[in-house]
Amino acid sequence: MLCSAVVAPKAVVDLEVNKGWERVKRIFERDEIGTFSPELNTVYQTTFLTAFTGACYGGFIQSREAYLRFFERNQATQFTDHFEAKKKLQDFVTVNFAKGALKWSWRLAIFGGFYSSVVTVMSTYRGDSSIFDFIVGGIVSGGIYRVNYGLRGIIVGCTLGMVIGLFGGSLTMTVLRLTNTSFDDVRNYQLEYQQYRDKNLAEAAKKPLMEVDLKEETILSKAHDARLASEKTKTVSTKHHTPECPAAAQHKVDGRILYRNCENL
Repeated sequence: MLCSAVVAPKAVVDLEVNKGWERVKRIFERDEIGTFSPELNTVYQTTFLTAFTGACYGGFIQSREAYLRFFERNQATQFTDHFEAKKKLQDFVTVNFAKGALKWSWRLAIFGGFYSSVVTVMSTYRGDSSIFDFIVGGIVSGGIYRVNYGLRGIIVGCTLGMVIGLFGGSLTMTVLRLTNTSFDDVRNYQLEYQQYRDKNLAEAAKKPLMEVDLKEETILSKAHDARLASEKTKTVSTKHHTPECPAAAQHKVDGRILYRNCENL
């Protein structure tokens, strides 16, 4: 009894740990058709979305500041005409938009990528989702985001990340409970939609080639049919053609001579 009470829970825990790590390993494996797992696809989409959001935010903020700064610095500047002034302004705003987009896109992409990765790995390992996963993901992502600012910056980043994770996790779990769905349902829906989209794209890419082949085959078949019809018409007309003899030959010679003369005509 004592041995079973001590050893059995350890075996159960080890089995659960092995199952958890097996589920985590399957995240980074492809299926039989080469498709990534729904969990990894979610991480990719989150990273791309945060990078796009950061690019838009940084580009708009930086371009607005550049627009105002251009007028402040060039109030006394003389340009050749208003076209030159507009060109200088457009170039200055465009360059600063690109700088702002690059500055914010990779930062938010790192935060969003680590946040989504931690949440996905923890929920997959435990086999369930909870708000605790989002809080831990926010703390880890915030600390990594502010790691270059020292210990004080890491603490501030972890605190802000915890707040973001708490807010995002509460909102996500509330929506999932109201809709009576789970993360697995959402991921499976995303995977089905991606497969459906890829299938339509593949069919759309093959369709023009099939139409061209069908068109060429139709043209060749029509030309072949026309040629066969022409040859058949010539054969029939040659077979049923009987040359007529002149009336003068019919009166002067007999039938045999007439027939021979008709062949020579």
